[in-house]
Amino acid sequence: MENNEDIRFKKLIENSHDGIALLDKAFNIIYSSSSAERILGWKKADRIGQSITELIHPDERQRVKSDLNDSLKSPLQSKTCIFKFRHFNGHFIWLEGIFTNFLCDPDINSIICNFRDISQKKKDEDLSQQTVQELLAYRYSLDESAIVAITDHKGIIKHVNDNFCKISQYSKDELIGQDHRIINSGYHDKAYIRDLWVTIARGKVWRGEFKNKAKDGSYYWVDTSIVPFLNEKGKPYQYLSIRWDITEHKKAISSLQESEQRYSDLFHLSPLPKWIYSVDTLRFLNVNEAALKHYGYSRAEFLSMTIRDIGPIEENHKMNKTVTREKKNTSYRHKVVIHRKKNQEIIYVDVCSDYINYKGEAAIVVLATDITERLNYIKAIEEQNEKLIEIAWMQSHLVRAPLARIKGLIPLINAAKENVIERDMMLDYLLLSANELDEAITTITNKTNIGATKKPFTRTTI
Repeated sequence: MENNEDIRFKKLIENSHDGIALLDKAFNIIYSSSSAERILGWKKADRIGQSITELIHPDERQRVKSDLNDSLKSPLQSKTCIFKFRHFNGHFIWLEGIFTNFLCDPDINSIICNFRDISQKKKDEDLSQQTVQELLAYRYSLDESAIVAITDHKGIIKHVNDNFCKISQYSKDELIGQDHRIINSGYHDKAYIRDLWVTIARGKVWRGEFKNKAKDGSYYWVDTSIVPFLNEKGKPYQYLSIRWDITEHKKAISSLQESEQRYSDLFHLSPLPKWIYSVDTLRFLNVNEAALKHYGYSRAEFLSMTIRDIGPIEENHKMNKTVTREKKNTSYRHKVVIHRKKNQEIIYVDVCSDYINYKGEAAIVVLATDITERLNYIKAIEEQNEKLIEIAWMQSHLVRAPLARIKGLIPLINAAKENVIERDMMLDYLLLSANELDEAITTITNKTNIGATKKPFTRTTI
């Protein structure tokens, strides 16, 4: 008759979170715990006497057989193996099993297989790996086309790409460990810088232009987006700065303001779309070749249209308010707007505009830069960060629950006064499993510990 300690130990085994099965030397199943039945969906009578290798996925079968044969050669040694196993319903699930050869122990005379269902963990790992690969692809694209820097939460530079070094004329060694004051031109006032820091410290993306100073004393302009990376508490721990060189763009605007004579060549030869429209009628008065090519209209079509015709119909009410405002303000303006090409494609455009006198008529000259792809880059980064935060949260909250249950078994096993060999064996196994699971959680959380907030980009229509 079983004593109380035997009953207690049996209940612990039967109600363990992990499944337990015993195999004979031919790898046939001779016992399975209730927890194994819950995981695999079978009843005890369903699989007793069946070889475990028949239930392993064909792609994994040879490898697991090899591990089992290794166990036969190594009494009392444990072998960890991850494989796909057929559920009673017919589908395959991922198991992490530990095989220990106790055939030499006459009281056990079997190979002990302790296993757990790690299907969700594998799915999360695959998703995490896919996310990382996507981020690497985005990073490569940005490094090839943009000026990129990463700073810590205090603004100290941790990484710069080759384009940053090229335009600033500083080497990576000269930039790493410095803050952006090393390229500060002194052009922008304190309020402008303060607005930048207040925005990103709140976890929001900042967008604007900067006039910087290169190592040789020359100046260059960059269109900048700064994306905060947030920790689990929603606080920025680093910032990603993405910049595009707009020096020529700024020079073009400056030249337009300085010289009427030079205007025509700069206007028509500019690689960026430009146009002039009437303040009163909103009709296009002139467009350059780049605008014709980018928007798909002919010159005659453009000159028969108003600026309302290149904006989505649903945005016209916003455009009317913008035009009313602009008639009262004759200063230089810079904003992001929505436009529509002739083929109905919607694009986001960074426009710089200013008042001019065009052939005796009050007009506005516009320089337009299509930033749709750029905004998609930033949006993709923000979305991937949110995905990584979600993965990290799931791993740290959902995976730790079984860890707590495993560790909770230890004091119960320690309370046993008999069955020393079995008690010690189970205690070592539980401690090993707990440490492996904790290490896995730490690795996954560290790997996915980045984040960003998503903020729709501000837009108006013109």
